Amino acid sequence: MKIAVYTITLNEAKHVKRWAESAKDADYRLILDTGSKDNTVVTAEKAGVTVVTKKFKKFKFDEARNAAIDALPDDIDWCISLDADEVLHEGWRESLEKDIINQPDATQFSFNFINSRFPDGTPAQQWARPMIHPRHNARWKWPIHEIIEADPCIMGITRVIAEHFPDRTKPRTYLPMLKQATKDLPDDPRMSFYYGRELCYHEKWDLANKELRRCLTLNGWAYEKSETMVWLSRCNKNEAEQWLLKACAETTDRREPFVELAELYFNEQRWEPALGMAQRAISMANKNLSYISEDKAWGFLPHHIAAICAYTIKATELAAHHGEIASQLLPEDENLKKNLEWYRKGYVESPVEESF
Repeated sequence: MKIAVYTITLNEAKHVKRWAESAKDADYRLILDTGSKDNTVVTAEKAGVTVVTKKFKKFKFDEARNAAIDALPDDIDWCISLDADEVLHEGWRESLEKDIINQPDATQFSFNFINSRFPDGTPAQQWARPMIHPRHNARWKWPIHEIIEADPCIMGITRVIAEHFPDRTKPRTYLPMLKQATKDLPDDPRMSFYYGRELCYHEKWDLANKELRRCLTLNGWAYEKSETMVWLSRCNKNEAEQWLLKACAETTDRREPFVELAELYFNEQRWEPALGMAQRAISMANKNLSYISEDKAWGFLPHHIAAICAYTIKATELAAHHGEIASQLLPEDENLKKNLEWYRKGYVESPVEESF
């Protein structure tokens, strides 16, 4: 079994050595560089990585990644796409080979992708990312926020773990590319969702509201529809409750919109509805491994909201229960510790810390 790890780069000298080291057990490592001005190419070559340089007149991620695949040797069996600021955890090769052998019908595989961690080091945002594919009969699609698909696509899972270590100082703006993508692919719900969300990131609320509403008419994936409704609640403060209720109804197994609605009720001092929504969110113990999961929905916040609301309506035992869990999930927070002391004393006319 021959395995290649590959990526595309542009000014990734800071990360490329770490990337190469994590992929050292591959039979072949390849970088397609799209015009770096730093030491990316030199650093990669010193680390034993094959580097191919190719510039694009009009850059699209899918075209660049497909060009990287095409540059791989024909005799490669399996490929792992791993961005330059990501790493493979130790032991990935042995796990992957066993998982491939045990799933002979699968034509594509996912790895467990850790995008962020809570302060105690446990994974926060993570999802199953289908980035392991055959050398042939697999192509990237979409010019941005692209995905790889094998043909035919029979998905398998692996125990391989990859982790993201982004450079927060590196400037990134996807707005122009996403705007163009919605012009090139006007009926594509995925591009519409990403463009609307990016407009929100840039606080272009009126444009975002228009695009996100258009997105809902395109009948996309339920989880992206639900997240579209969450973003519409942020664009339309006077309609926030209605949009969040729709988001909860769209994906009844996803915590995020329920936590968002619990926050809304909490800020409006509607204690019982806030408690109900927080508890409903907490009841979803199995995290949905999709890219639109949010750290706050799986950390201390829903328990913190539930604790304060329970305390306010004099359900002190329930408040202490959730307050203890919230403090365990964020042990360095002194306010949560003080709150827990109040909950355990029973109800008194004294406010607890309500900051998130």
